[in-house]
Amino acid sequence: MENRPQAELLEKLGRLMTSPRFSLVRHHDPPRRGFICSKWAANAPLAMIDQYVPNLKKLHAIVVDAGAQDTGIAATVKTLDQILCQYSIPHAFEIYEGNHINRIVERLETKVLPFFSSSLSFDRAKR
Repeated sequence: MENRPQAELLEKLGRLMTSPRFSLVRHHDPPRRGFICSKWAANAPLAMIDQYVPNLKKLHAIVVDAGAQDTGIAATVKTLDQILCQYSIPHAFEIYEGNHINRIVERLETKVLPFFSSSLSFDRAKR
């Protein structure tokens, strides 16, 4: 990455996204933690995808990915890919070499930002 301020921003964003404060699921109060975990489970993509198929088909772009060494999430993402294919929902899917956090800065730069750049539209006429 040639632009050092941009690289530093991406590194900070990566650290924030993987910090214990980012997810309340790491809360130390057991009753609160159980409540938070049940909310996560109820709102997991595989638990709710069927009810949102019509809305998913309206989206302009969908990408799902996971690191191959992040086995639980990679398995979920593979299943999500299969479900999206079954519903004929256009999307991109990738399992990349890495784990949950070791490629964040690189993927933000080479995948996420270019995806947003090519997929987001701020022209109201296009919506």
